[in-house]
Amino acid sequence: MSGSNLIQLSVTLAFATALALSPCPSLADDIFVPESPLSNGTAKRFDFQPTVVAASDRFLVVAGGLDEKDGHIAILDPQTLSVIHQIEPRLLVEDIVVNANGDKLVLAGFNGVSTELAVYTDQLEELSRLDLERLVGYPQLSIDDDGIVALAGQKTAIASPALSFYRLDGGELVWRRDFPSELKYGSRGAWIDTKSKLVLVNNATRPSVTAYDFNSGRRVATLQVQSENSRDLTPYSVFGLVGSECGGSAPASLLISDGSSRVSLVDFDPLFESFDVKAAINVRLRLLPGTRLETLKDTSSVKPPALLASVCDQSVIWVANSFSNEIAQFSRNPLTSDLEKVGSLGLPGLPNAIALQPKGLYGYAVLKTAKSVVSFQRSAANSGAKPIVGDDKIREIQRFLSAKGYLYGSIDGLVGPSTVKALEVIGKRYGVELDVRSDPAATLDKLKTTLVDE
Repeated sequence: MSGSNLIQLSVTLAFATALALSPCPSLADDIFVPESPLSNGTAKRFDFQPTVVAASDRFLVVAGGLDEKDGHIAILDPQTLSVIHQIEPRLLVEDIVVNANGDKLVLAGFNGVSTELAVYTDQLEELSRLDLERLVGYPQLSIDDDGIVALAGQKTAIASPALSFYRLDGGELVWRRDFPSELKYGSRGAWIDTKSKLVLVNNATRPSVTAYDFNSGRRVATLQVQSENSRDLTPYSVFGLVGSECGGSAPASLLISDGSSRVSLVDFDPLFESFDVKAAINVRLRLLPGTRLETLKDTSSVKPPALLASVCDQSVIWVANSFSNEIAQFSRNPLTSDLEKVGSLGLPGLPNAIALQPKGLYGYAVLKTAKSVVSFQRSAANSGAKPIVGDDKIREIQRFLSAKGYLYGSIDGLVGPSTVKALEVIGKRYGVELDVRSDPAATLDKLKTTLVDE
């Protein structure tokens, strides 16, 4: 058996083991209450086209421009969206990250000739610039809580692939190292897990995420999540949460969309050096008819349409799509690690970026054509959100089915096709009649009796 097959087999076994060993909440301890959906706040229109958004708990950063000579960065009040500071940084900003202290911004952009990295204060005072004297295709930044910056990029007709690391020393960026050449097509994002000394890398052209040892560059594990369409070889959309957004307290965790409607929650297990798939769900956003995937300029790579964001403890998780005017909100159940759907938000246009504050008080969506950013906030009356008014007993049944490995849909308290299918499978396998709609409590009791040995 080849190494790659062994890796895929280990991932499959890990998924099965996780399902089998997941704790099943009883009637007494099933007390998890998901966060309610965020509600509509306000909107802010810009004179430039915003394309990048980053949120700290103190401010919101929005960047974009009209072309490579007309870049803009704005610092906004997170509640009112009023502009506090705004500059034209002499380059087209392609990505921004905020350090753990929330007092410095690191940005990557195109100056018309090459890729530059720049460091600014939270008042948009420039501290330093670093001209890489080369092009990085579609640069993506991340920063860990120790100030190590990862610059990921992919190969294009005019740019070499890149995965490089820099150290933020005061207001200066100091080159630290480049990464292995096996990433010949580059990457669409990399996240540094300081605690485990790992780099989690999203492949630029194929649907796979790989973990590397940060110090040696050794490949530790590779994850491939099966798409609903086996011919779909587009790269994942990935949101990495590895501690930098949360002061080092978060585990290495990834949200992954396979490019269709499936989203997976994946943790990295440092003990077994493997990816642990905790949940896989179908989101089913309302997509505009006739939408087509976009091939990135000067590449053979397809741009994944999914947009993902999460707060530190994953109590608020957003799943969006650049072809949909809907955001679905999920919450991670700390008892079972299931992704529970709690509602959806309507957007006045199509998004090209989303962000959540680390503590989740506010969330933001940048709209493609409206040149605006829309904010959402927690727990306001008369909200524009659409909460799921599900039945608590149905949620308990769904959690139980998920823990036993029968449910692959959302836990939402609604009797949908995934729940019905799971109960049909159990009914036929064990010869029992399960009437969940007329008597959910009796159905749960019967399930626990029937599946007591599984």
